[in-house]
Amino acid sequence: MSKELDQSIVREILRQRPELRYEDIERLVKEKMSSLHMSSKTALYLVCMELGVKLESGVSDFIEINRLRSDLSRIRIIGRILWIKNEDYYESPVYGKRYYVRAGLGDRTGVANILFWGYTRDKLDEMGIMPGVIIDINGAYTKKSMSGLIEIHVGDRAVIKVDYEKDEEYPSVISYLTRVDQANFEDDYIHVYGKVLTSMMQRSFETKDRKGVVASFLLGAGDKAYRVTIWDASVKEYDWIKPGDVISIFNGRVKRGLRGEYEIHITRSSHIDFLPGQKIEVYYRKATLSELEPGYNLKTIYIRVLAKGREKINLSTGQKSLSIFGIDSTGEATIIFRDDDAVEKMVAVKPGDILKISNFRVSQRADQTFIFCDSGSSLELNPLDVSLPLPEYNVPLRKAKELTITDKIVDIEGRVVKEPEMLLPATETMAEMYEFIIEDDDGDPISISYRGDISLYTDTSIHLGDYIKIYGAFVDVSSLLFPMKIPVVRLRAYSRIKKKM
Repeated sequence: MSKELDQSIVREILRQRPELRYEDIERLVKEKMSSLHMSSKTALYLVCMELGVKLESGVSDFIEINRLRSDLSRIRIIGRILWIKNEDYYESPVYGKRYYVRAGLGDRTGVANILFWGYTRDKLDEMGIMPGVIIDINGAYTKKSMSGLIEIHVGDRAVIKVDYEKDEEYPSVISYLTRVDQANFEDDYIHVYGKVLTSMMQRSFETKDRKGVVASFLLGAGDKAYRVTIWDASVKEYDWIKPGDVISIFNGRVKRGLRGEYEIHITRSSHIDFLPGQKIEVYYRKATLSELEPGYNLKTIYIRVLAKGREKINLSTGQKSLSIFGIDSTGEATIIFRDDDAVEKMVAVKPGDILKISNFRVSQRADQTFIFCDSGSSLELNPLDVSLPLPEYNVPLRKAKELTITDKIVDIEGRVVKEPEMLLPATETMAEMYEFIIEDDDGDPISISYRGDISLYTDTSIHLGDYIKIYGAFVDVSSLLFPMKIPVVRLRAYSRIKKKM
């Protein structure tokens, strides 16, 4: 019989009713079971009720973070404070201006956000509640946040105790963090640390739904780096972040960028802190184009320049950009320089030069590789330490009859016999498409196709009868498969048109 009884409940009955003996409880349970035909478990609870024993005070043990669910109440939870933010407030129709403090709590099973309602940061400091300490809370409850995370809420009726004796029983703060180059970006939220590699770039935005501020920087370790994106009020909160800082990020939300690369987004549930004492090595491993991966690459590549486009200015942002086409022994790529500093360094670049590039972002679409460089990239023209073999190659000047399916980019020249005409209107994602036709020196036509305004490719307008040379035209191989079709070349960002007198 005694083995069937919940021993923890029996002990609690004896604690609250010391005049009783163990045998008394067994007798009372047997009487209930016999007269009411119930299980020993139900009988034991009825005995508790009749004796006035309240189980929630001592029987309910603490709950671990990985077992938390939404809408739990009167729970006990124990864990280490991982971070604490400054207080904020909520305008409640019932309580008026109600202060609260967001923090992070960790135990052996995971990490959760915790909100202290009715507290200020100074009040928590007075109670000894600060990052690193172990706290024991009785009377908390849980809710699901708008982002889907389970949060622990602590009201002013909850009992909070700092428990210094349990310090060695719980992981240290750093134990909850993974170095960013070793993190699992398949998870929805990650806790990582790394070195800040670039200054925080900030801009305003406005959509039909809202407007605000967004900022971003690169966080890296080893030979990997990821963009960290911060929104609105948090931009000011973390404006202290600078290159070289080693920082921790708790509850960074994993998202995919526009080109598919992983990013870390900072939400209301996230927290960034300075992490002293951690040494992070960042190195740029030499690589070829075939070894690049989508996203940020802390790698060094050597590129031979084959074509260089025209410098462009984004009218909405005022930002400069410049594109080149380059190759190495393993492949080819379009390299886009996307801010004033990077463009300025590329002014002197010409076809045939060698570029050494470190720290850049890669996007791959089908069989095309795009490399994006900005002020955080290291750029060197015609370096002396070229240690990877580069092919000797010059872009060929082709006539219509000379174009072959093995040609990738070519130079062509001829007289304009048909002025630019729109073929396709613009869409939400693509600029309008145009076409004009030239006649080469043998009297054969070549169709020139391009998107956007012609000014993206030339400093002058194109008119009937002009004799032009096009540098870095991309050959549309499909047009060469049909003998009756005019050969087509397409202008890319690295293409350029010049008039010949």
